[in-house]
Amino acid sequence: MPSILHYSDLLFMSQLPHPSEHVRPKYIWPWFVLAAFISGILLAALWFWGELRKVQRIRESTREGAYSALPSATSRPKAVSISWTNGMVWIPGGSFSMGAEDGQPDEKP
Repeated sequence: MPSILHYSDLLFMSQLPHPSEHVRPKYIWPWFVLAAFISGILLAALWFWGELRKVQRIRESTREGAYSALPSATSRPKAVSISWTNGMVWIPGGSFSMGAEDGQPDEKP
């Protein structure tokens, strides 16, 4: 007995791809992964740039403070080479007590 095809079946069959055509499914998730990866790289670059600017500001303010604390070159006595001490100075020995009499037991002298 032959099967009867309705008009709606013909419409559906006309929308199906031909069996010889290979239709690849379209995936959206790789685009989201790529967008997240690119966003991560951009955010990391912006963070790194901000940290770099912060370090530069700290260096500039430290350098300006160091130069202002030095006496002028005309009033400075003849410099003595202290390169062998790595910039350390000699402080004569003495005695001192550290702590407080009225503090916690581990703070007393």
